[in-house]
Amino acid sequence: MLSAGPGPTPNPRRLRLLAVVVVAAMLLAAGCGRDEPGGGPDPLLDGPRVAHPRFDGRFDIVELTGAGGSTALRQAPSLTIDARFGRLEVNPGCNTYLGSFTLDEDGRASFTVTGGTRQDCGDLTDQETALLGALDGVEAWVVEPDGFRFDGRSTTLRVVGPAG
Repeated sequence: MLSAGPGPTPNPRRLRLLAVVVVAAMLLAAGCGRDEPGGGPDPLLDGPRVAHPRFDGRFDIVELTGAGGSTALRQAPSLTIDARFGRLEVNPGCNTYLGSFTLDEDGRASFTVTGGTRQDCGDLTDQETALLGALDGVEAWVVEPDGFRFDGRSTTLRVVGPAG
């Protein structure tokens, strides 16, 4: 008959190291150690943080002002923001464009359009070009009572909403 016997004596130093590794893994999995109370969002999983909690949803673009004055907006353009993941959808007239954005607590902002549809927009082409150019030049954002204002090098873009 074979006997297993008592076996090797456990090494206390190895057991302590294993316990530390297990506890650290559990804390990381639970979200402890993040900068925000209660764990907060994980930037790698949850996308960027947005400086203003109201900045999420679809906003109507109501005014575009540049060095030459206001641009008449014939078709109701809109800007849709998914604040949790930093995604952007722009409907400046007849096409739809996708991209991303950044807004920080210091009032700096930027929008990046990465692609979209390419329909012939006829008389809305000028409106689309002006709005996309204004978004590309955005440098700062300001909260207004009914929405936000985005200021660029030579343009100001006002949005209201979110519009449900």
